[in-house]
Amino acid sequence: MVSKAAPRKWPVRAIEVISFLAFLYAGLGYLNHAYLHWVDSFWLSNYSDRLAIVAFGILVVARQKNRYTRNRIAIMVSLTAVGYLVIPYFIGSSFFNNHLVGSVWFFAYLAIVFAFGRRADCSWYCPCVGIRDTVGNAFRANTVKGDWYWRLRHLKWVFMGSMLVYLLVVVLLRLSPDALAFLPANTTARYIYYFWGITNGLYFASFLVIPWTGNRNFCRYMCPWGATYGTVGNILGFFKIEADREKCIYCNLCEKECDMGVPLRKLIKGHGEIRVADCVGCGRCIQVCPKGALRFVDIRDYLGFPHKFPQPLKAKPAVKSREEVPTAVAVDAAGTDLGVKLKAVGQFSGGRLAFQGFQGDPGLERWAMLPAVLFHVLLLLF
Repeated sequence: MVSKAAPRKWPVRAIEVISFLAFLYAGLGYLNHAYLHWVDSFWLSNYSDRLAIVAFGILVVARQKNRYTRNRIAIMVSLTAVGYLVIPYFIGSSFFNNHLVGSVWFFAYLAIVFAFGRRADCSWYCPCVGIRDTVGNAFRANTVKGDWYWRLRHLKWVFMGSMLVYLLVVVLLRLSPDALAFLPANTTARYIYYFWGITNGLYFASFLVIPWTGNRNFCRYMCPWGATYGTVGNILGFFKIEADREKCIYCNLCEKECDMGVPLRKLIKGHGEIRVADCVGCGRCIQVCPKGALRFVDIRDYLGFPHKFPQPLKAKPAVKSREEVPTAVAVDAAGTDLGVKLKAVGQFSGGRLAFQGFQGDPGLERWAMLPAVLFHVLLLLF
């Protein structure tokens, strides 16, 4: 007999309703700016989604108990606010918008992604992810998963292909203004117009179904930048998540935690690593692993600077041995609420902290942030 899930309490429902209204606000801001032109206001413009990111980012960071996720979201919100809100609005520069195809920063970020993986954008510096990890945090548990949804990931290659055509057009026109003169008049202008119109339309439309699909629906299936960064950083580049199959007890907790619907258990069992374009490197799977069987690998490992981060901080494992795995899976299949178990594994206190490739005491947490802060300060100076 399958037990029914316990009804959600009113505070949870209230947060979900407020979050959905925030998504609607972000979408209305874009529609007002691009098409409707109701009012000429900063508060209802293409900056509306960034304002929602900042507001909800403060709330999510304040409520987040896991130190790594709290720091990651705090830095992502801060950098996104600076690069996509403060500098464009007050200075009038979009230089640090790495989504401007063919720009200097676009190519610079491809190099960063090649070294550190898709996570350099999709977990640390992206407004598309920023709103999904903050406003969409309430809907993480609703992420659709399974073989069918995993096969749908191939849709993203269509959108990636459309962006590569866009990039080719930009490069050819910069090399020679007459390079595409053989095409009918305004062909390239129309292509670029429709590329942004369709991409932005799908992006904001995806907000409407987040309560039923989970917060990362656009990232999984329709984001041309995510697919490109995943290919460059995770497939061609240095990034992957390495699994120790001797330690792994196949409890499936990592897969339950993944917002991208990646079949982690299958990949670990078959390949001993997660090296797919879909992984955004958020680190949630690594943190929830009760045995510490997962770890990030990027360019630092190849240069002889291996790192251990992030790792569970002495969490008591819900499953202690391989023999106990069938029981855990059977209980889950029977519909038993695993909320308590997941909380026991995912709740950390004390111990040691590792941050973005640095391992150290919690007191050294500020020093772990320093390289990222200095990096962006230097970018501002130059």
